[in-house]
Amino acid sequence: MKSSEKFRILEDGNKIIIGPARFSLITPHLIRLEYSRDGRFEDRPTIRAINLPKSIKFKELRHEGKFFILEGEHIRVKYLPGDTPFSADNLAVSWNAGNMRGEWKPGGEDFKNLGGIFVGLDHVDKGIIATGVHPASLNNEEKRGEFDLWHTWWDSQSFLARKWGMDVKETQLSLEYIIKYHLKELPEKIKKEIKKRLKFPPGLLSRSGYFVLNESDSAVFETKTKWLDSPPSENYQNWYFFAYGRNYFLGLKNFVSLCGRIPLIPRWAFGSWYSVWKDLCDEDYKKIVEQYHKHKLPLDVLVVDMNWHINGWDGWDWNKANFPEPEEFIRWVHSQNLKVTLNLHCESIPTEDSHFIPFCEGMGIAPDKFKETTYKFNFTQRREAEAFLKTMPEPNERKGIDFFWLDVWQNRTENVGVNEVLWTNHLFHTHMERDLNKRGLILGRYGGIGSHRYPAFFSGDALSQWEVLEHEIDVSARAGNVGVNYLSHDLGGFKRTLPDDDLPLLDPELYIRWMQFGALNPIMRIHSHHGIREPWSYGEKVLEIVRKAYELHISLVPYFYHLSRQAYDEGIPTIGPLYLYYPDDEEAYNHPTEYLIGGRILVTPVCRPGNIRSIYLPRGRFYSLVDGKIYDGPTELNMYVPLEKIPLFIKAGSILPRQKFVERVGTSVPDPLVFDVYPGADDSKNAVHQLNLYEDDGESLKYRSERFSRLPIAFRNEDGKISLSVKPIEGAYRNMPARRSFEIWINFVERPVKVRVDRQGIKEFDDLTTSETGYKYFKETKRLEIKVGRKPVSRPWKVEVDFGIA
Repeated sequence: MKSSEKFRILEDGNKIIIGPARFSLITPHLIRLEYSRDGRFEDRPTIRAINLPKSIKFKELRHEGKFFILEGEHIRVKYLPGDTPFSADNLAVSWNAGNMRGEWKPGGEDFKNLGGIFVGLDHVDKGIIATGVHPASLNNEEKRGEFDLWHTWWDSQSFLARKWGMDVKETQLSLEYIIKYHLKELPEKIKKEIKKRLKFPPGLLSRSGYFVLNESDSAVFETKTKWLDSPPSENYQNWYFFAYGRNYFLGLKNFVSLCGRIPLIPRWAFGSWYSVWKDLCDEDYKKIVEQYHKHKLPLDVLVVDMNWHINGWDGWDWNKANFPEPEEFIRWVHSQNLKVTLNLHCESIPTEDSHFIPFCEGMGIAPDKFKETTYKFNFTQRREAEAFLKTMPEPNERKGIDFFWLDVWQNRTENVGVNEVLWTNHLFHTHMERDLNKRGLILGRYGGIGSHRYPAFFSGDALSQWEVLEHEIDVSARAGNVGVNYLSHDLGGFKRTLPDDDLPLLDPELYIRWMQFGALNPIMRIHSHHGIREPWSYGEKVLEIVRKAYELHISLVPYFYHLSRQAYDEGIPTIGPLYLYYPDDEEAYNHPTEYLIGGRILVTPVCRPGNIRSIYLPRGRFYSLVDGKIYDGPTELNMYVPLEKIPLFIKAGSILPRQKFVERVGTSVPDPLVFDVYPGADDSKNAVHQLNLYEDDGESLKYRSERFSRLPIAFRNEDGKISLSVKPIEGAYRNMPARRSFEIWINFVERPVKVRVDRQGIKEFDDLTTSETGYKYFKETKRLEIKVGRKPVSRPWKVEVDFGIA
């Protein structure tokens, strides 16, 4: 067929136009499908699909009767040209990927989608826990914020208050109570919203093996001006079809290649965060920091809620009663090697606020023009957004504020095809990178597809109930299905009940289990509504248990940080559901409260009262850190888990990079660096287990330009011996240490007869703190700890352990 007869090829030779349709093969497993009645196509990306790569060539173009066939390696398009938009009558996409094959046509629904996450968990209680997933389709409900439960709660309160002749502030009913006793009284719109919220929104991954992203009405992102433009005409269709089969990693990699990478956050953000909504002053925060130090608890981030300002929820003037000298307070925070963030409800500004007049001047408008008491921002207007940043956040940044907590729901966007939360997050995050030349970091809400580019996230004001804890574990496991890698929760829950009660303390068992779950997340953050979440307030026994949870979290920072690079490079989430790693295991889809950290640590948090936890272990060998036993999966367990224990299972053959306890994580790499080793299930000579440890300077943007290092580590266990070798470091970054101390922990082994470092035997000690090199064996836990000493990172070294087993 001659190209001039039925179709024409664009200049790059890869985008194929057939009548009113254009087809672009972006990767072998991702295709763009466009329909434009007037033949005008959009070459700019959208705010969600923000990285539009160049297309690649189709393998073949041919006719089959009236249909055109476009063949790719893994995707095949069958199209009947005409004057009508894409439909099941004129378009079919066949695919093969990940040991699956199938065919998709427009108009259908996918009932096997594995789910994404909500914009927030505000007002979630045990009466409105989501189970199941809404079918995926070409509908763009998520982008319009239709899973927003806060406004559903408020609308139901307001309706019932009016009906009963009460002030809405007097009702304050929980959604559980409303659904149980007053659901029939509510308007149909609210009933529909509640019903919708009982299932998760769709995500990228599906057991059907494909996903379609509909960008037809998404705002265009102008790459030259770095700003929004309105979506194309109503007659324009712009779809992206992902094919991945059971290879979910492939789907995620293609997702970030199109919708943007998951950036690294500063190393200190993996430390401990303190937050509470109370009317605290500067001296109160100083006392809290002192308590953290007194009780040997870690702390890296101090969060200041609305108590920092006056003028209501949206004020910008500092509360001088609480903070007489804001700059002095911020300097003090930094002197403690802490970072500080402020809560912002940046939806509006009171006209009485002192920042309102400078804001109007930046807008070029007269302040007296406004008769209302509040001005609501429209950040899609560039001049307004720039005036806002200049007059409100930037002065606080000059005072020393490190980043902002964007507690925002919606601004005015004038229907330009963008989620308000997504765009607000974009503005702040890119401002930090562009104007401050530092890694972008916010604490924001999830604003739909594309939000993953602007970490970190908080899940919202959920109630302190066991059912909510269980739900949050499920949410964390699904977050990676939409690229969200840094989701944090209010550990302990935001508040106990609605209406508010006067009991700020939680059930200690619930508090402990929530904190233990939080320790196994990249960001560990406590927060509440006038509650008590400080560990020292619960007595010595609880304090000791929670301290161990904090110590575990801090010890895993090198591993979390290593995995953050994997998320950046490939879109693989730090926390992943079982089915991400075991897609062919049917049981992997039935345990939403289990997840894996980087594929090596299986986490099964206790999320119900009592000490018995039902656990499913997929195929492979796992080492239990609860009872010290070895389990071969697949198997199911009912395990007794004492209050001080966390059900963790380490996959055989794992090398976990860890560190010793520090009160401040900071930005420096740990010294000593610990390799926590778990022998492989296969002790053959060919079984080598490896880790290529990632590190960088911990705070700059230079990780994007090859300023980072990789440390190759490998170990093997064979014939009663274990050897671990470290090769010279690859790459470099600012302030990279030339020499470091190393320790090796080998677990589930017998007492060795000989330990050698670089062929030199080392001694056994009862107290390893007395020597730079040596080893100690812990009989009760069957753990061998080896101090290797200080080594030049530019040279290789090796440890060999002989257990005397012939």
